[in-house]
Amino acid sequence: MSNHKKASPFSIRTKADPKQILEFPELIEFGLKTEFPPKKSKGVCIFAVGPTSAAAQFVVDVSNRFPFCVLSSLDERIPGWIGRGNDVVLMSYSGNTEKIVNAYGCLEKRACDIHCMTSDGILGEKCKERGDDYIQLPPGMTPRSAVGLEIGLLASLLKSFGAPYLHDALSTILDDLKAYRDSLVKDPSEVQKVADALENRIPAIYSIVDIVAAAKRWKLSFDEDTDAPAFYGEIPEFDHNEIVGWADPNIHARNLEMVLLRIDSGIPELEYVLKSMMEVLDEYDRKIICVDFPEKNMTLAELEAMLFGDMVSLEIRKRRGVQRWERKQ
Repeated sequence: MSNHKKASPFSIRTKADPKQILEFPELIEFGLKTEFPPKKSKGVCIFAVGPTSAAAQFVVDVSNRFPFCVLSSLDERIPGWIGRGNDVVLMSYSGNTEKIVNAYGCLEKRACDIHCMTSDGILGEKCKERGDDYIQLPPGMTPRSAVGLEIGLLASLLKSFGAPYLHDALSTILDDLKAYRDSLVKDPSEVQKVADALENRIPAIYSIVDIVAAAKRWKLSFDEDTDAPAFYGEIPEFDHNEIVGWADPNIHARNLEMVLLRIDSGIPELEYVLKSMMEVLDEYDRKIICVDFPEKNMTLAELEAMLFGDMVSLEIRKRRGVQRWERKQ
C-alpha cells in the first residue's frame, strides 16, 4: 500500500447536507493538497459509474487538451491495451459498486498498477488485501458531494505521474470559482430563472464535447434532487436523428425541455454547428433554454456550469420538498 498522504476523514465536514455540495471548490482544493509518491506512467484509465463518473469525465475533458493520455470507462469491460506501464484508477465512493468491483477482479490479471479511490466497502478490502494503492475517501459523505474531492485527488495523482497539467490548471482558478459560487448565493436570480423554466419538466441537457462532464453532472443532479428522469448529450454527437426527434412536436411528451450549456469554444466550425442546430430547431418552434458561461478559461467555465446546475436542481428540490437524498453508489 502506498504511503501517500490520504484525505483525512476528520478534515472535511461529512454531514449529508445540500450545503456540502456548494463546498465544491473547497473540496477540489483539499484534494489538490494531497501528495502522492512520484512514478512513471504511460497512461491512465479511470473506471467510474454514477455520480462519481462526473469527476472522471471532467478529468478526461480537461486532459484532452494536454499531452498525457487519460481515458474513462463506465463498465467492467477492460480495454485490451491496459497492461504493464499503465495505471488504472477504480472509483466507487461506497466501495460496493458492482461494476467497479467486477472490473477490479478482471484487472487483477493484468500487469497494470491499480489505484482504488473509495471510502471502504468491498473494493477497499480487496485493495488492502492485495496491497494495491488505496486512496481513502472520507466516510459519511455522499457520492455526489464527494465529486469535488475526487477531482482534486485525481489531479494530484496525475501530477505524481509526471502530468501536472490538470493540477496546475485547477490551482489557478479556484479563487475565481469560489467567487462565482458566492455571487450565485448572494444573487440567485439567474438560478431561480432557470429553475422556473425546468420545474415539473424533464430536462435534456446538451453541451459541446469539451465540457460534457457538466451536462452529465446536471443530468445526475436532476435525477437525484427531483426523483425524476433527466437526460444529457454532447454536440456534435447530437446527430441528424436526434435533431429530427427534437423537431417533432412531442405531443406525447410535452414536458420535455432542451437545455444547452453554452460556452465560447473558440472553434469556428463548432460555433457554426451550434448556430445551424438552433436555427433548424427554431424552424420547428422547439424552444431551447440556453445557459451561457462566457468565461474564456474552458476549465473554469466547465466547473461553473457544474456548480450552476447543482444550484438549479437543489432549488427545484427545495420547492418540491423531495425528501429522498442520494442513491448509494
